[in-house]
Amino acid sequence: MHKIAIVMIHFGKRETTDTAIKSLNGKIENHQLFLIDNSVDNVGFARGVNKGINLALKDPSFTHILLLNNDLKITSGSLDQLLSTYGKIKTAGIVSPTLHHRQGYDWGGKYNKWTGMVQHRNWENPPKTTLTVDHVAGAAMLISRQVIEKVGLFDERFFLYFEDLDYCLRVKAKNFTIHINPSVVVEHEVS
Repeated sequence: MHKIAIVMIHFGKRETTDTAIKSLNGKIENHQLFLIDNSVDNVGFARGVNKGINLALKDPSFTHILLLNNDLKITSGSLDQLLSTYGKIKTAGIVSPTLHHRQGYDWGGKYNKWTGMVQHRNWENPPKTTLTVDHVAGAAMLISRQVIEKVGLFDERFFLYFEDLDYCLRVKAKNFTIHINPSVVVEHEVS
C-alpha cells in the first residue's frame, strides 16, 4: 500500500493556506498532511520542505512525498491517480499534476544546458497523455521515497526559486524520469 506525506509550507495569508487545506478534503484518504509554518521565521522554500520531508521520513510507511504549495487547489483528479504513474512508468522519480494558472496549463519545462534556464510551455488545454519532461515546478511535486534516498534533500543554498530545477536535474542524473499526469489538475494562484 502506498502512502503519501503531503508537505505544505505555510507562508503569507492564513486564508490562502486554509483554502488549500480545504481543497484536500475528501482527497487525502489514507495519506497525511504535514503543515510547516514558515511565516514567522522564513527559512526559504528548500529548508522548509526539507523540514517536512525529514519529519515524514521518520515514518517508514510513507512511500512518497508530495510537495504542495499553500496557494494551490486540487480541482480534478486524486492523489491515487498521481501514484498510478509510478506503476505505469517504472523509472518515474517525480510526478506532477498539471498546473493551471493565469498563463494557461503548464506542460512542464525543457532545460537548456547552455543558458542554465528552463523554458515552460503553457497551453490553453491540459495535456491528454502523461508527459515526460526535464522540469516540474516545486509547487506540486510527488517524489518517491526511493528518489529521496538516492538523491537526497533539496539544496538549501537556494532560498527561493531554482531549487526545483536543481532537484529535477539531480533526479535525472540518477536515471529517474520526471512526468506530468494530466488526470490531476491543480489551480495555482502563482504567489
